[in-house]
Amino acid sequence: MYQRRSIGDNEPWLGQMEPFKISDNIYFVGSFQESCHIIDTGEGLILIDSGSIYTFYMVIDNMHRMGLDPRNIKYAFYTHYHGDHTGSVNQLKYLTGCKVVISKADEKNAFEESGLIADITVEDGDTLKLGNTELRFIFTPGHTLGVMSVVFNTTVGGVPYTAGMFGGAGPNSLKKKHRSYYDGCLNDYLNSCDRLLKEKVDIFIGNHCWNNNTAEKAKILKETGKNLFLDPQEWVKFLEFCKTRAKNTDPDGEL
Repeated sequence: MYQRRSIGDNEPWLGQMEPFKISDNIYFVGSFQESCHIIDTGEGLILIDSGSIYTFYMVIDNMHRMGLDPRNIKYAFYTHYHGDHTGSVNQLKYLTGCKVVISKADEKNAFEESGLIADITVEDGDTLKLGNTELRFIFTPGHTLGVMSVVFNTTVGGVPYTAGMFGGAGPNSLKKKHRSYYDGCLNDYLNSCDRLLKEKVDIFIGNHCWNNNTAEKAKILKETGKNLFLDPQEWVKFLEFCKTRAKNTDPDGEL
């Protein structure tokens, strides 16, 4: 559970996935390696991470397959600066003209990594409202210096729930050989997990598919109609798992 799989790490197009709806207005439109989600707010779309330059065509194709027009994307929120999340930002901006949102703390690195130029930078506690949806940003450094997590309102069958994403759960950058490593990152990571544990989240959205077993849940949803994404306990289980894993991470070990 919650373990990364090596599907097409060097050939990301091998990770193509069928798009699907998680809730009444949340769509998964990414690939296995690079989770991307659309929120339909009723007055435009919000995209959470657009993926790398190598898989962006999948995101656009998946949106069309779900009846979503990419030109209706009003905002693209980036959880952190790594290229597997931000690499396609300029293609997206050119196609849609959307406003690009990232944390103030990751803005500089995102520009150096992917040429990302932010229209909006957010800090802890900031909100973004569009249509019937309000995103609240939670500063959760560790994986990078500027990871931003997010919680927002959604519905399933018209019943209101809260969705949430840990914006950077990977322990790989807690190792000294990783380019994103910085002094104090482990402490930051553990504190970030503790902050997020205080949030009540009914629908846990994965920053990567292996965070919340996206592919397995999508298969069950398609075959049985049972929505395992709606599980108030999984958010807590995953964060506790992240804390244990981080404490056992050897900063001098191999990546």
